[in-house]
Amino acid sequence: NGLNMATQNGLEIVSCSACSTLRGVTARGGDVILIGEENLRRVVPEIRNIKCGVLFLQSARSDCALSLNENCDSAVRRDMWRIFEKLSECDGDVAALLARSPLAIPVSNGKLVTGTWQGVYAICHAGCGPLKISSLLVRSLVPGPGRVVVDAGKRGVADVSSAVKPAVGDATEGGDAVVVALLLHTSASVTVDAQGEGLEEDLSRVVPESWNSFLEHTYEGDDDMPGHAKSTLVGANTIIVGSSTRRLWLCEHRNVGGWGGGHQRKIALRVVYTSPGRRVRSVDGKAARGCVDISGVVRAAAGDAPAVLVCPVDPGTTVTQTGLASGRMSEALQALWARTGVTSGVVGPALVGDYVMVWKDAARSDNIIWTNFTAAPLVPEVHVIPFA
Repeated sequence: NGLNMATQNGLEIVSCSACSTLRGVTARGGDVILIGEENLRRVVPEIRNIKCGVLFLQSARSDCALSLNENCDSAVRRDMWRIFEKLSECDGDVAALLARSPLAIPVSNGKLVTGTWQGVYAICHAGCGPLKISSLLVRSLVPGPGRVVVDAGKRGVADVSSAVKPAVGDATEGGDAVVVALLLHTSASVTVDAQGEGLEEDLSRVVPESWNSFLEHTYEGDDDMPGHAKSTLVGANTIIVGSSTRRLWLCEHRNVGGWGGGHQRKIALRVVYTSPGRRVRSVDGKAARGCVDISGVVRAAAGDAPAVLVCPVDPGTTVTQTGLASGRMSEALQALWARTGVTSGVVGPALVGDYVMVWKDAARSDNIIWTNFTAAPLVPEVHVIPFA
């Protein structure tokens, strides 16, 4: 555990811990745990002093992932485990790869900004013992843009960049800012890399509605629990790097939208001005439709920063932190595509990872893997943005 107080351009680092134990929360293999905000406040008590900021969270174990989803019905958590067990064929590292982690949660007036029915999940695939997390809490010295309301119109993928742009101003045009976007719902998702309108169709092959035959949370129709699972697979939050050309996409997984709100969805936003980042390239040459371990170049670029944000540069590419070696990860993804019959170039970028956080003193020594889902041979390249 550690505390790092520092101020950089428009940002104050309030606390940073590579590994903290959540008291009273035990990670059991084959379990999905709801982590209450009070548990997070015990390990990051400074939350109460933050008027406008962001809390970054990640599991300190490679076989456990964090996600945001339904905080009310425990059947969702039981069903979530059934779905991940089936998708991963009981491989803990593969299951953790598919669940979105880390999380970036806006903080406002001493409270986490989440949806009414949202809570933090720990999806534990193996092992037993106290749950450990890495955390970084930053205070934004620039007033936050708050939230926007967008309309997906129908089930499918919608570009909502134009709705978000007025709220964040020129933050997406500068190289020293990142925009944190958190969707305040549990049956839709957001991504910066939707490679075509076929995404929802492919996700319905990954989590077919025929699986309702062994699921419990089916009260609102055939698209109910599959919609929750897709939200965790794609993720309810993402990050846009100011110097990138990425757009923000809303993925609507329900035929009639959210409970009582239709296809209108709320997105909480935060602009964080950071130290200047670097675009880092791997020296391993170009790769098409493959995985490359970029751990060495990322950690070298991170230097002594207590934590860094890493985001892919090119559309159709992803970055993730995993206990799997690059070859094993490639094999696992190919097996998933073969089982589900999806187009990897469409579903892969949304499913695998928009960004990762790397803590300098983290107990986990995972591989940082860049993946190219396009047919074009590309040099692995990522943004490395230090919080220092």
